[in-house]
Amino acid sequence: LFRRRVEEGEDYARLYIHPRCVNTIREFKSYRLKRDPHNANGFLEDIEDRNNHAMDSLRYIVIGEFRRSLSRRG
Repeated sequence: LFRRRVEEGEDYARLYIHPRCVNTIREFKSYRLKRDPHNANGFLEDIEDRNNHAMDSLRYIVIGEFRRSLSRRG
C-alpha cells in the first residue's frame, strides 16, 4: 500500500500486488458479489464466501491503515 500526499492536504493511495502473488491476483479475478436468486440479472450486496482469503487479509490492512488517517481528519 503506497500513500501519497498531493496539494492542499489531499492524499491518495495505491495498492501494488507483486506478480509472484499469484493467489492474490487469482482472487482479485474471482472475487464476486452473490447473485440475487429472485433476479437473474441482479446481485446482492454480499460477497460470495469463497475465493476471499487474500481479499479479507487485504481489507483488514487497508481499513486499519485508513481508519487512523480518517480519525485524524475529524
